[in-house]
Amino acid sequence: MIEYNKLKKTLLLLQEQNDRLNSLFDDHEQWIIDAVKESTIQRYETCWDCL
Repeated sequence: MIEYNKLKKTLLLLQEQNDRLNSLFDDHEQWIIDAVKESTIQRYETCWDCL
């Protein structure tokens, strides 16, 4: 069964994390960019698990 409240919440968090990723500039250290990318992937996986 789909938990719609949890899915909605995790989709909002995914959007926030994606916005953070898109706001990073090239002058940030690569490990920071990689960490945000990994966090975005984990948020997506959380959304997928709600389905």
